[in-house]
Amino acid sequence: MGVPRRVFLSHTSELREFPAGRSFVAAAEAAVHRAGDAVGDMAYFTARDGKPADYCQDRVRASDVYVGLIGLRYGSPVRGREDVSYTELEFVTAGEAGLPRLVFLLDDSAVLPIPVSRLLDGDAGLQARQRAFRAGLAGGGITVSVVASPEQLEIGLLQALRELGDDRAGARTSERRAAGLPPRPDLVGREDEVAALVAAWLSVPPRPVAVLGAPGVGKSAVLLAALHDGRAGERFGHRRWFVRCDGALSADALLSGLAAEAGVRGDGPPGTLLARVSAVLGAGPGVVVLDNFETPWGADPLAVEELLRAVAAVPEVAVAVSARGTGRPAGLGWADFAMLSPLPAAEARRLFLSVAGAGFAGEVLVDELVTELDGLPLAVELLGYAAQGQPLAQVAARWRAERTSMLERMGGGRRELSVAVSVEASITGPGMTGPGRRLLALLGVLPDGIAAADLAALLPADGLAAAAVLRRAGLAFDEGTRLRMLAPIREHVAAAHPPGPADLDRAIGYYAGLAAATGDQVGRAGGGQAAIRLQAETGNLTAMLGRAAAVERIEDVTSALEGIAQYWRFTGYIQPGLARTAQEAITACGTARQQARALFALAALAYDRSDHDGARGRYEQALPLFRQVGDVLGEANCIQALGDIALARSGHDAARGRYEQALPLFRQVGSVLGEANCIKSLGDIALARSGHDGARGRYEQALPLYQQVGDVLGEANCIRSLGDIALARSDHDGARGRYEQALPLYQQVGDVLGEANCIRSLGDIARERSDHDGARRRYEQALPLYQQVGSVLGEANCIRSLGDIALARSDHDGARARYEQALPLYQQVGDVLGEANCIQALGNIALARSDHEAARARYEQALPLYRSIHEPYSIGWTLVRLARLEPAGNKKRHERWEQARQAWTSIGREDLIASVEAEFQ
Repeated sequence: MGVPRRVFLSHTSELREFPAGRSFVAAAEAAVHRAGDAVGDMAYFTARDGKPADYCQDRVRASDVYVGLIGLRYGSPVRGREDVSYTELEFVTAGEAGLPRLVFLLDDSAVLPIPVSRLLDGDAGLQARQRAFRAGLAGGGITVSVVASPEQLEIGLLQALRELGDDRAGARTSERRAAGLPPRPDLVGREDEVAALVAAWLSVPPRPVAVLGAPGVGKSAVLLAALHDGRAGERFGHRRWFVRCDGALSADALLSGLAAEAGVRGDGPPGTLLARVSAVLGAGPGVVVLDNFETPWGADPLAVEELLRAVAAVPEVAVAVSARGTGRPAGLGWADFAMLSPLPAAEARRLFLSVAGAGFAGEVLVDELVTELDGLPLAVELLGYAAQGQPLAQVAARWRAERTSMLERMGGGRRELSVAVSVEASITGPGMTGPGRRLLALLGVLPDGIAAADLAALLPADGLAAAAVLRRAGLAFDEGTRLRMLAPIREHVAAAHPPGPADLDRAIGYYAGLAAATGDQVGRAGGGQAAIRLQAETGNLTAMLGRAAAVERIEDVTSALEGIAQYWRFTGYIQPGLARTAQEAITACGTARQQARALFALAALAYDRSDHDGARGRYEQALPLFRQVGDVLGEANCIQALGDIALARSGHDAARGRYEQALPLFRQVGSVLGEANCIKSLGDIALARSGHDGARGRYEQALPLYQQVGDVLGEANCIRSLGDIALARSDHDGARGRYEQALPLYQQVGDVLGEANCIRSLGDIARERSDHDGARRRYEQALPLYQQVGSVLGEANCIRSLGDIALARSDHDGARARYEQALPLYQQVGDVLGEANCIQALGNIALARSDHEAARARYEQALPLYRSIHEPYSIGWTLVRLARLEPAGNKKRHERWEQARQAWTSIGREDLIASVEAEFQ
């Protein structure tokens, strides 16, 4: 858009205040903006009274152009220079600095729209000094214009700045001089949007187009690019007008801006300006673009819409407006035109590099940064300027520390130069409401936006209407069923517009309750949908629970942690930072009961991620706390969980002891679920020891208890375990039926681990039936699910099974690689059975390669592991393999076989004995 000049506006205070609807200074600012320049340091003016002379002179010298708005008041004398006023000193300083000086005198012969009490100084001496100052200006060889209204001032100043601009810039293309357009922007992407705009203008009759979107999304750039398009140039020639509307607060101000662009002077008879503008527009085909149209439309809607219809009614004139938000003015047959969206990642990257420089093309951080900016063109462009000549790592560090405050250039005085200014223009617009500001502030602290269903809870009675306000202002948009803000807008709002205490308090309580209640549903009926709900709120939960911890709302933090840990357990989508923040707050400020609940929740999470030592430590911390507060159910849950850890590590006797200790406690407090869990776990011990009948009895005892309390997860676990028994007995059809019955139950409750277990077991059936391709597909389907939830044991089992398939296909190298990959995983989680199975399988590979010594070493390494966990089935097979390595008739061969026979006899597997006994006769 070019480099804007800094224009210094010198004036006395009454010119900023009057007329009340749109002051002289407001009109001057609008003219400066329309000229593509920037008002320099208006904050200085309001603070200058009482400042010393050198300070005032410095402010003038820092500018590029001086504009004097000289009324009939002399104003305040300069501190330390009582002989001169601020306006007089500023004028003289501009001359000494060689600045171009544009002077506009209020017409002292006209009826001026300023109250008499503010028009003149009360002191006759000051009146005389002002008359002398004005007379000196008129006779000092300086071009002076006389104006009587803000409209005349705006038109006159715009023309003067343009003439000054042409003088400064030198020769330009004839097209640029003729059309009077700002330069063509360096647009990246948007080819389809530009083409659609031009096509609407070239249609017969031309169709009006509204270009809508968020602040900083590039509406002005798209419109300017379309105006500079060659087809538009051929059709309309110099009759292409680009009118900046951001300084216009009424239909009259908009009309005066349009008149200035069209070259129509504002000094004709009253009421004739629209007719004269229409006559100029109607002289041939033309196109009028009204940029930032939302400013006058929001301030004076009906009159502005009437003016727009009058302009659009001029034959052969195409009209386009840009406006923030989603709304289009009434009364026109608008062409269809999609709202502008942020740039896709690839185009955002191109935009950044086009500004920052191609030298950054190899930087990985570029993609990361433009993604964090949500592809908002203004933000990406300003970050590119900030990166010029800087190490990108430092730019990234600044962005993460300063956020949108660094996204500005050249002082950021205009919306094109600052994300903050651009966003504030929408926030402070006339269409904003109190509820809209409240919802805006909440969106600033909720990085995931707000689900439509939550609006009424977060902003009772006002949520839906407030959302409509933010959409219309372009500050928020709908993404599916959520109301969201682009990241740079949200960052600015978070910094500049924090939510009120009552709204923030309600939001903290709401999201803490959501985490508690919805998280508790994961692993139960409807848990799949609950998990989806919480996944969409990840950032919001982190933000709100972090605030809850900071203000010591410990019960909210505790209940939320219990729920969200349940969600983490079943999905694997863990947020370690949030877990740490919550635990630290509960440890520091929570009661014994709250501390116990938090420890238990985090222990269960650690257990499901195969961190058995971490889980046991937390359970052992929680257990005495539950006992201290007399929480029998919490005590029983801890004891049962310690049994689960023992069982996972093949400590069957220790596990049974824990379950038998917990079972009467559950019955004491009437916990049917706890009772069912203990019974099922006793079945797991029996199954691990190949006691299939005992295991089945336990599962069939637990199953109706789970169904009684509606625990779908427990029901699924029992059904799957019954499938495991069928599989162990080679009843493949029965096993498949059980797994296929359990699988949708796991999916229903959102238990990714249970789902993975079922899929892997179906792979085991396929492998048992020599369907190696089908088995491999199942294992490869289950493996990423185990990795997602952090189940090291499940991951190891899948990898070992893939090794078994490779071995069955005589791919010895592939099999060995799989077993060697799985072995340390089993050792990591303390799974002795898995470890022993891997070692035995490595022995089988050695045996297949006739490396008998290596095979014997592996079998002898596995045997004590099987014995340590009382695994008769595997003990028997290992002994048989060792016996086969001994010569016929060897005493050791016979001893090994007898030991194997005893192991299998202990579990009633005479069928196995019969299958191999002939070898050892």
